[in-house]
Amino acid sequence: MESSRKGGDRLALARNPEFSGVLPKGRKKNPPISSGDSIPHKRLNINYDSTQRNKCKEKSADCYVTVRIIFLDLIVLSFYNSSMIIDVFLGLLLGISAFTDLKYGKVYNWITFPGMILGIGFNTFLYGLPGLRDSFIGLLTGGLFLLVGFAWGGIGGGDIKLLAAVGSLKGYSFVLWGGAYGVILCGIMAIITMIRQKVFIQSIKHIFYSLFSLLVPKLKFVPLEKKDSSPLPFGFFISLGMILYWLELTFKIKWL
Repeated sequence: MESSRKGGDRLALARNPEFSGVLPKGRKKNPPISSGDSIPHKRLNINYDSTQRNKCKEKSADCYVTVRIIFLDLIVLSFYNSSMIIDVFLGLLLGISAFTDLKYGKVYNWITFPGMILGIGFNTFLYGLPGLRDSFIGLLTGGLFLLVGFAWGGIGGGDIKLLAAVGSLKGYSFVLWGGAYGVILCGIMAIITMIRQKVFIQSIKHIFYSLFSLLVPKLKFVPLEKKDSSPLPFGFFISLGMILYWLELTFKIKWL
């Protein structure tokens, strides 16, 4: 009877901290918990403090206000300098794509598809139907610019979508010249890499045979393999080529 009574006291104490029954020897009654005290979670060790929750809410509100102010500033800026707002989005597109391609080896859809939508939307908003036409032509030009390379096996789909997004923002002329600069830079780096790896002659033979099989209908098409070309971040070189051409247009610099 005594043991069952002690067990009942423990159960009642666990349910109600203010329980005033008989406690086992060596045990002290827990003090009552006020509403302002923090309650630690037993398993996850999470401190449910109301002050911390309020700080998180304040930080979230500050971030929301900051993003809203930046967005409104960009809209106001577009009325004073329409080309600058497009250049801002172009810089974000190229910078993020170059970073992800260098670090992860991919150009993600979450940056290329919004770039296409923003390019068409802003050009239409700023220039009307001519802007919509030029943006759409630039998107198609960028998408078809390296389509042969994509079918060939040496270029990924993310690179094609990056070119299409740049074309929708800046038009077909910009994406052609910037893409050409990117191809030249990537080709130079590929040659240097193949020479360092001592596979230059073998890789050139495979590349020319694959290209010849692509152009001649009677021959069986032989796509490029990974051993035929060095893995290079092509999206990074595309971004670099676009930046070089933007600098050429802005500061009247002649690279070639």
